[in-house]
Amino acid sequence: MKVAIFSLLPESSFKKIIISCIFLISCCFATYGQSIISGKLKNQEQRPLAYASIGLHLAKDSTLIKGSLSDSLGNFMFENIAVNQYIISVSSLSTQNKFLGAVNVKDSLQSYSLGNIVLQEAIKELDEIKITAKKPLLERRSDKLIFNLNSSTLAKGNSGFEVLRYIPTVKVYPDGGVSVMGKKGTLILIDNLQQHDTNNEALKSIRAESIERIEVYSNPPARYDAAGSSVINIIMKKDKMLSTIYQDLGSLFYPIKDIIGFQYASSYSGLTLYNNFGKLKTKTSLSNNVDNQMYSKSNESVIFKQTQATRTNIPISESMLSAYRVGISADYDFNDKNTALIEYSFRNRNLTFVSINDYKYFSKNKEKPDSTFFSENNSKSNGASKRLHLEFVHKINKKGQKFSMSYQNILSESDEQNNYSNLIKSNLNLSETNPVNQQKVDAFNINFDLPSEKGFQWELGSKYTILNYASTFDWFNFNKESIRIEDESFRNNFMFNESIWATFASTSKTIDKWQINAGLRNEYTTSLGNTDGIIIKNDYNNLFPSLFLQYAIADENTLGFSYSRRVQRPFYGEFNLKGIPFFNSPLNIIMGNKNLSPQFIHALEANYLFKNTSVALSLNRTNARRVSIPVEIQGNRIISQILNLAYSENFALALNRPFQITKWWQMNNGLNLYFHQSKLLDNSIMKGKYWDYNMMQTFTLSKKASIETSFQFYSGEIEQYTSSGPMKQFDISYKNSFLKNKLDVGVGFTDAFGIMKYINYSETPLTSEAFKSISNQRSIRLSLAYKFPTTTKFQKKSGKMNDFGEVRVKQ
Repeated sequence: MKVAIFSLLPESSFKKIIISCIFLISCCFATYGQSIISGKLKNQEQRPLAYASIGLHLAKDSTLIKGSLSDSLGNFMFENIAVNQYIISVSSLSTQNKFLGAVNVKDSLQSYSLGNIVLQEAIKELDEIKITAKKPLLERRSDKLIFNLNSSTLAKGNSGFEVLRYIPTVKVYPDGGVSVMGKKGTLILIDNLQQHDTNNEALKSIRAESIERIEVYSNPPARYDAAGSSVINIIMKKDKMLSTIYQDLGSLFYPIKDIIGFQYASSYSGLTLYNNFGKLKTKTSLSNNVDNQMYSKSNESVIFKQTQATRTNIPISESMLSAYRVGISADYDFNDKNTALIEYSFRNRNLTFVSINDYKYFSKNKEKPDSTFFSENNSKSNGASKRLHLEFVHKINKKGQKFSMSYQNILSESDEQNNYSNLIKSNLNLSETNPVNQQKVDAFNINFDLPSEKGFQWELGSKYTILNYASTFDWFNFNKESIRIEDESFRNNFMFNESIWATFASTSKTIDKWQINAGLRNEYTTSLGNTDGIIIKNDYNNLFPSLFLQYAIADENTLGFSYSRRVQRPFYGEFNLKGIPFFNSPLNIIMGNKNLSPQFIHALEANYLFKNTSVALSLNRTNARRVSIPVEIQGNRIISQILNLAYSENFALALNRPFQITKWWQMNNGLNLYFHQSKLLDNSIMKGKYWDYNMMQTFTLSKKASIETSFQFYSGEIEQYTSSGPMKQFDISYKNSFLKNKLDVGVGFTDAFGIMKYINYSETPLTSEAFKSISNQRSIRLSLAYKFPTTTKFQKKSGKMNDFGEVRVKQ
């Protein structure tokens, strides 16, 4: 069954759009302070040296800060350079490597030109001059924490989603949720683009080898969407010279009863090709993965407080996922000022899921069950998603001022079939559900970056996003003659539309030892939901200010403070007014709520940086916090609903310190302490304390080989109506390189000792629930990656050619 998107947008208000435009112009202006280092490369014949590698390093220890390539005219530029002393490295296949003298950046508002740089013809082997320094695993900036994946061996063979658990202050939950410094509702971006997938499917489909770094904003600035309590931005590698082919093989490994050996194998293979055709640069990626998983084998128990009856269950869930992805991107330099970018990707997946539930019911104080309920669910799901991104960038002048506009379109569809086989006592009941979902997102974005040599730095932007969602849910029962009969009580047609018009402005300035960044974002939201003719409409406008202050006490010694206001709008499914059974448990039903309010978050943070040691203290208050709790018991069935609490508060203290114990042994320690309190529905106050610890160690065996370990411990959480027991995990990996560093080989063990298990509790007015996992999370993986050049050179018969073979025509 296919579902069409119905347009539910109310008639646009010209007056409201005019007001938003006036807001964009009249707000305080902004951008973050940035200086520019630029130059032009030439060979001995004074011809431009195209596509040479340029590195920006700290002068004190040669740490690589940024890398780039010269363009086809030999020009290069580094932007957003902090106050410090730097050296420049230049390397090319046809010339000698060269280090330039120190560049002293004294003012973050100035531009520094190195003029023409002439490189001599190479007379020595390239490997005689090497930069041995590399980026540290973790970097702490005034507004973000940076995790450099190239410096981690644990990341090899993992998905982009899995590596998040190695980042201090970030926690990944068993249900796929992510929090930063104890704040849930994290917005995840890939190259500054929101993916609009609720299960982070896009992040799970990319490999860690394709990621350059991960930026964690526990208190995001105004340029980011106001949605979410925090932001994690995944920055992909931009290397246009080396292509990669890779193969990962892995398996869950459960040495427990009934689950033995390499029973759940997985394979991930992919190819990434880069090509340069003069002004045109392309990237093509192909990937295919097959993943067999055992999601859980656990003990569950529920006490129905009204009758004191108990329900127990031992659920077992298995799945087999096969998926492939095709992606292509191209950027074209029309001239020195104008560049266009296009990206397109298509992903198809097929999922087979089996879930078995063995329910037993006990009356009060009885040891033998009064009745049993055995349920088996066989599910098949077919889904596809398409993503198109178009962008145009115009460089206004050589001062770094630029204008950009972009459009993004995402379309995803899924069609499922769930077959339930329910055995109640000796009676067998068969039923079937057919959920179909379709989601479409259109986003339009305009940005101005306006750095100035004096006064304030400026950044302005506007974004318009439209989301359309439609779904149908049909439930059929089979009678004794195997005739399918529709159950009207579960039939559900749900449609939802939301549009957000956003404008923002921010400003920054350096005054002596102070850096000041201030921003203001305005978002006007309209939403319309329709559940079988029942209409839900919302229309509201909100301001989201942000402020960042940083004071340089001395070199490598800074103190910072930040504030921002954020929002978490209700997810479109939370407005669905009809009860929908859990896909893997037919006795648990979730209902939406038409009266839900957005969650508004006030976030304060102070941080102190001294050399490599960082301390951060945050307060996060969420008004109208949403929770899902049981509201009705119908026999053995539990009906839950999403409700708003008055507020919840999270206090967090984060400590992080790397240690260089020896030349071959490096350690990083992160400790987070939390305090949480919430006002519950009965106006009582719930309080809880918990903590977590993360230790990563790197052992350098040689120039090519290393071992990395990670130990994580969570004391357990207490939040609203739920709590969890302690959890711990130990991972270890080994990496080596062969064939002149072209072939990377890695072997990794996740949860090597089989100690990662979950214990969760829930205490609500109607039920008391407990969940304890039996199976551990142990897995083993082998990853292979081979890098090779595919850069294409081309020539034409007429015209003047540069060193790269590119033809330029005089204008």
